Amino acid sequence: LEVVHDDDSTSAQLEEVLRSDPAIVHKLLQVVNTPTFAGVGQHGEWGLGDAIVRLGRRKLGSLALQIKLINGLIKPEESGFDLRRFWVHSVGCAHIADRLFTQRLVEIDEDEVSVNEYWVAALMHDIGKLVLGFFFWDHFDRLANLSTGAQINFREAESRLGDVVSHEQLGQLLMMRAPMREDLARCVGTHHQPGSIPSSLLALVNFADNLCKDLGMGTLVEERGEYDAAVLRVLGVTQERVEVIRDGLGQAAVQEVMDIVDRCTAST
Repeated sequence: LEVVHDDDSTSAQLEEVLRSDPAIVHKLLQVVNTPTFAGVGQHGEWGLGDAIVRLGRRKLGSLALQIKLINGLIKPEESGFDLRRFWVHSVGCAHIADRLFTQRLVEIDEDEVSVNEYWVAALMHDIGKLVLGFFFWDHFDRLANLSTGAQINFREAESRLGDVVSHEQLGQLLMMRAPMREDLARCVGTHHQPGSIPSSLLALVNFADNLCKDLGMGTLVEERGEYDAAVLRVLGVTQERVEVIRDGLGQAAVQEVMDIVDRCTAST
């Protein structure tokens, strides 16, 4: 991330950092040589240097971080947390945010938001749930059952059960200790409560999060999107446009995300 954030760094420096971890490079090449990134006509021909040039340092660096995170976190045996579903949601959120941004499906000033910012923020937005699911599994299970039974979102369930510490707060603390940029940490810490004038980054992550849920890629099976009026206003999206975007993404986007997660977690 230091190399990616440094405007004076070079592609050769990023390649040197990545090659220090051959296992990550192997999985990274598996991911970038899919039609999702390389295009339909590509048949596993990109090397690491090609991928950096074609996708850019920021996107490739964000993908490498994604693979490192997915493979670096081991679930405790006593936890019943659905880790695969968590990563499908998190990767799905990053993938959909990328679609929204690169295909200009929403109105965002590209000078305000960069690829590595929205990818990392989207990928990490629910990292606090992983902490709860790994180390406070019984509490997470109560929250999940309340959310499903009362048909309320996870954040509301946390509030009803006393709101000792929310997954947003946990996520923000982790981002601050990383240390990540302040705007990324703030985005993770407020992705359920964007306020009346959310930043473009926060609006993009919030919108992608809710689209994921509507496409069946929520952290919990029954989760559905709840679209914030202020977020839609910042992104220049009407309620009718939400349906058009969601239908346009459809099951094809879901399958792409499933494929990416499979490749990120493949043993060979």
